[in-house]
Amino acid sequence: MVRFAADRYPGVDIATAALPSLRYDDGSFALTTANFVLNHVPTPLASARELLRVTRLRGTVAATIWPSEPVGALNQFWNMIMREADVTVPAGHRLPPADDFPRTVGGFRELFRTAGATTVDCSLFSYTFRIRPDDLWAAVTAGIATIGQTYMHQTDEGRARMQAVFTDAATRQAPSGVLSFESTAIVAHASVR
Repeated sequence: MVRFAADRYPGVDIATAALPSLRYDDGSFALTTANFVLNHVPTPLASARELLRVTRLRGTVAATIWPSEPVGALNQFWNMIMREADVTVPAGHRLPPADDFPRTVGGFRELFRTAGATTVDCSLFSYTFRIRPDDLWAAVTAGIATIGQTYMHQTDEGRARMQAVFTDAATRQAPSGVLSFESTAIVAHASVR
């Protein structure tokens, strides 16, 4: 994504950093984004605080997460792949209750309020996620997200079954060569005034 952004916007400085400790000074940015990040970090509250710290006063942190309910179409697709491939899902990792937050509009809003935001606008956003099957499968083989970790956890035979089930399902669901999943995200715009 960094290479894509740098190629598309050559006049913009593009860099990577990892939460909960960013290498930037206080108030470095007018706009800070964290798309589908805070649902993957080990310390969401500390990470939200850090996003606010690197954002200027009256600037904005724009963040998204997937809600816990309803289960999105893409997750349903992956659940079907795992079930039909008859693979073992590795034991999940749950955050300690003190570090976790509800994956709801109210829970996401409260996370930013507790982190120090004085204004938080939080709502649901529906969209259609479209992707070529090869691109989606590349994320799996790279170990991205729960499905990628599940794939990496399998034997060679289990990985082959997952790929075969995926290929069959993708061929049936995407005769045009593009998979489409109706999706919902929770979007937050937070700032310190």
